[in-house]
Amino acid sequence: MRTMKKNTTLAPFFLLLLLMMSCKEREFENPIDPGVPLKPPTITSVAFLADTSVVLKWDDPNKDIKYPNAKLHYEIEQGLGSHFSPIGNSEINTIKITGIFNTETIYYFRVRARSLNNYSPYSLVTSTSLAFPSPSNLTVALSSETTAVLQWQNNSTLTKKIFIERSTNQTNEFVVVDSVDFPAINRKILGIYFQNDLNYFRIRAKSLNNFSTYTPVVSTALSFPAPTFLFVASITSNTVILEWNDNNAFETIFEIEQSVNDTNHFSLVETVDLNITTATLSGTFDSSSIYYFRIRAISVHNTSIYSTIANATRAMLLFGELIYVQGGTFQMGNNTGSSDEQPVHNLTIKSFYIGRNEVTQNEWKQVVDWKKLNGGTTLSSSPSYFGSSALPVEKVSWTDVITWISYLNLMMGTNSYRLPTESEWEYAAKGGIHNMDNYTYSGSNTIEEVAWYNNNSDGSTHRKGTKKANQLGIFDMSGNVWEWCSDWYHTSYTGAPTDGNSWDTQQNGYPTRIVRGGSWELSSTFCRVTQRNGASPGDRFSNLGFRYVKQLEP
Repeated sequence: MRTMKKNTTLAPFFLLLLLMMSCKEREFENPIDPGVPLKPPTITSVAFLADTSVVLKWDDPNKDIKYPNAKLHYEIEQGLGSHFSPIGNSEINTIKITGIFNTETIYYFRVRARSLNNYSPYSLVTSTSLAFPSPSNLTVALSSETTAVLQWQNNSTLTKKIFIERSTNQTNEFVVVDSVDFPAINRKILGIYFQNDLNYFRIRAKSLNNFSTYTPVVSTALSFPAPTFLFVASITSNTVILEWNDNNAFETIFEIEQSVNDTNHFSLVETVDLNITTATLSGTFDSSSIYYFRIRAISVHNTSIYSTIANATRAMLLFGELIYVQGGTFQMGNNTGSSDEQPVHNLTIKSFYIGRNEVTQNEWKQVVDWKKLNGGTTLSSSPSYFGSSALPVEKVSWTDVITWISYLNLMMGTNSYRLPTESEWEYAAKGGIHNMDNYTYSGSNTIEEVAWYNNNSDGSTHRKGTKKANQLGIFDMSGNVWEWCSDWYHTSYTGAPTDGNSWDTQQNGYPTRIVRGGSWELSSTFCRVTQRNGASPGDRFSNLGFRYVKQLEP
C-alpha cells in the first residue's frame, strides 16, 4: 500500500486566506454604534423666561460613553395630557422652547438621547405651569377730594402693564379707569370723591398673553369732618370772637351761622378762608339775649356737617364751667411711686366744684381787664409764652394766681373761689368717687387718650378739651400744663392733713408750693395722677398754669 505524503506546502496559503477573511469581516463591523444601550436623561429644571419661552435642562448619564466618530443628540417632546409631540432637538443638555404659554394649562415635557442607530428610553415626564402672581399689598388713600393714590407691590417680572379698576358703592361692578406700565408701583386716580360714597379698587397684572388674578378689593371714603370745639372766646356789645379746631384737609371756606334765643333759626353771618380757626363777628349783641353759633366746612364738592353749637350771653361768665365733685374717702399716694408719694394714706374729702378745664388765656385776660377798670392792677393781661386765647394761661406764678383769684372773687361778689388743695386735686384727678378705677393717668391707663405730653405735644400747649375727659368730665388733669395747688411741698406724706385741707406749714429747706399733673414738655411719668412736684411761689414757666375750685357755700 502506497502511503500518501502530506502536502505541507498548502498550510501557509490557508493561514493567509483565513487572516484575509478575518480582516474583511472587521471592515463590515459598525465602528460608530457598537450596540451599547443608552440610558434615559433626567430633566433637572423647567423655567419660564416669559409667557412665550421656556428653558429645559437635563443631565445625561450617557455623556461619558465615547463614540469615536459620532456624538449623541437629544429629542424633546411636549405633551398636553398623555399626547406628546416632538418640539425640538438639541446637541447640548438644554433647550429654549418658544410658543404661547398660558396660566391655565399644565405643560408636560420629556427628553430622550439618540445615537446614530439607538434611542434611549424617555426621561420621566416633568410637568409645569406658568406662574403669574397678582400684585399684592394694594392700598388706597385720598390725597384730595379729586385724587386717590393707589400703591402696590409687583410680584412678577412677566408683567408688562397694571390695569386699575374702580367701583362706586358696588363691589361687583368694576370698570377699568387706568393702566400703568411695569415696573410702576403707584398711581393717582383722578375723579370726584364724595364723603358719603365708598370707592372700591382692585388691580391685576398683564403680561404679553396673560392676566394675573385680581388683588383683594380695597376701599376708601372721603373723610370730610366738621370743625370741633367751637366756643365763644369773647363777647361784647358789638363783637363776638369765635374759635374752633380745623379737622379738615380739603375745605376752601368755613361758613358761620348764628341764631338768637333759640337753636331753630340759624342764618349765615360770616365766611372765612381755609385753615383759619378764629373769626370776629361784628354786630349788636344785647345783654338780655342768648346767642348761638355753629360752623361747617365747605369745599368745591363737599360740605361737612355742622359743629356742635356754642352759645354765650354778655352776662355770662364764659369761664365759669365747673364740675361737681362729690365728696368721699380715698387713698392718696402710691406705694410703688417716688418716695414723696408715700406713705399711702386715707383721706376724707368734702364735696366741691372744680374747673372742667385749665384756666385759659382769655379767661385770665377778662378778669385782669376787669380789675384794670376797677381799681387797677399790675398783673399782665397776656403773660403767656404761647399766644392764643383758647390755650391755657401759663407763665403765671403762684403769687400771681392767688392775686387773680382774689380779683375773680371781687368780680363775682363771693369768696368761694380758690386754688385746690393737693388732696382735692388728686381726688378729682382720680375720678372722685370713681377713684377705685385706679387709672395711672387722669381717666385712662393709656396716656395718649388723655394727655398732651412730650411725645405728642409738638412742643406746645394745646386747647382745652381736645383730649378725653376723666370719669367726672374733667379735662387735662394729666399733661398740658402743671397746675398750682395751695399746699406747701413736703418730701413725704408723713404728717399730712387727712381731712382734705391744705398743708399750710412749710418744710424746712423746701420753700416750694405744690404743682401737679405734668406738662406738654415732660414724659409720661410726670403725668401720673400721684406724681408730685414743687415750684417756688414766684416761678413763671411756659409749662405752668392752674385751675380753680369753688367751695360749697356753708
